[in-house]
Amino acid sequence: MSTSRRRSALIALELFVALTAVGGGIALALGAEGGRFPRSWLSGTPFVDYSAPGLILAAVVGGSATAAAIALVRGSSVAPGAAAAAGVVLVGWIVGEVVLIGADTELVSPMEALYLVVGAAMIVLGMQLGRSTARLRLDPAPESAHTAAASGQPARRLSRRERVGLMVQRALDRWLSPLGVWMYRRTKGAIAGPWKKDVLLLTTTGRRSGRRRTVVLQFFRDGDALVLAAANDGGRSHPGWYFNLMSQPVASVEVNARRLSVRAEVLPPREAADWWPRIVARDPTYVRYGSATERAIPIVRLVPLEPSRAAEG
Repeated sequence: MSTSRRRSALIALELFVALTAVGGGIALALGAEGGRFPRSWLSGTPFVDYSAPGLILAAVVGGSATAAAIALVRGSSVAPGAAAAAGVVLVGWIVGEVVLIGADTELVSPMEALYLVVGAAMIVLGMQLGRSTARLRLDPAPESAHTAAASGQPARRLSRRERVGLMVQRALDRWLSPLGVWMYRRTKGAIAGPWKKDVLLLTTTGRRSGRRRTVVLQFFRDGDALVLAAANDGGRSHPGWYFNLMSQPVASVEVNARRLSVRAEVLPPREAADWWPRIVARDPTYVRYGSATERAIPIVRLVPLEPSRAAEG
């Protein structure tokens, strides 16, 4: 599918969700849907009636889809991320309905299944549009915090809109991380299939709290080992999981349905610089991450503590 067709399909999907979510949310808040949704379904939830859920549906689900549609129509650089984020919000809403209200009610209907498919399509198309537009924007020999340091040349400066887009992406990654972990485990990693990326769950020990922290991360294969880039979506500081690994290098990972223990090691600068072109060749969005920050992005290798292959399954 061409970039223009992806954009057109996304606009149609976002407008459909925006109109139905805003309209349905307002109707729900005003009680117009009272016959379809009895109050007994709300037992065990924080809500006493459908006013608050209706407003949340209209504002959050409808609002995110509306914002994404506007960004797509205007051709904003944050449009792909906004479109994918609106899809995640929609999927999260459907999953939340099932978790809070339960699958035994009539709420789980073909209509909810349709919205789940629509949300997944928004996520996939948004990510695909982001990759295609990133390839169009990037130079043939992209620079980064690693390549720029090696060449002595400054990295490409991002526009203000690109930096705002990355800020939004970091916030969404942080807020939606629990949902991503849940969906990854629920599908045994199959949820990452449409992105054609290798994705794992990394569980570290909090360097301050001592609690177990799990995040969803893209990884790159290095024989039996797994390689991570501590890009933090181009943030000024390293991600929390990196500091946790520096405090306690032994961690656990989940690759699809497989779990194993690993030991983390930070690659020395020269080896990290050698790895960076391989990473951006696999996923060009890392070029933006490198251009958004002045820090050298650490490259971390996770070495399995078990003799079997880590990347199986």
